[in-house]
Amino acid sequence: EFWVNLSPYEENRIIPDALGVTQLGQDMLIQDYFLKQLSASLTYPENDLGREFWTRVHERVYKKFGTVDIPTDSFNKIWIVPDKAVVYENEKGAFIGERHLKVMTDADYSAFAAMSQNHVPTLNIENDSASVQSEIIKEIIIPEIEREVNQGKTFVKVRQIYNTMILATWFK
Repeated sequence: EFWVNLSPYEENRIIPDALGVTQLGQDMLIQDYFLKQLSASLTYPENDLGREFWTRVHERVYKKFGTVDIPTDSFNKIWIVPDKAVVYENEKGAFIGERHLKVMTDADYSAFAAMSQNHVPTLNIENDSASVQSEIIKEIIIPEIEREVNQGKTFVKVRQIYNTMILATWFK
């Protein structure tokens, strides 16, 4: 029960009640809001990365279908999930040597979650233009978001929360 979700399509599934009354839950909601702002800004066609993104989407869709008309509702949510953590111990305690947060598209997250629970993932059939968009999001947008999540100023709180979880798990 350690998640937040500001999807306008799932307003009844925003945050678990117990987490929602804590400062941690509020911080996580704010970070999710920042994630949505960053995702939108990276695909904004008036900046360099957004222009590159849309140029590549239109080129691939045109080559494949002969048109650049694509549905805009085919974008997926983006998830931040724990990826790697290394804790070093000594006689005085422990410290985090390495940690990494992974950024995933909704389709990748759903497949990952199903595999983690030893379930066979359900087949998610995307229309072809959505599939092209998804590929380009993974190539251009996801690496930029992942860099920001793991190194940038915007997601310092997410990294602090992750570090706290790592050390709490180690202590337990």
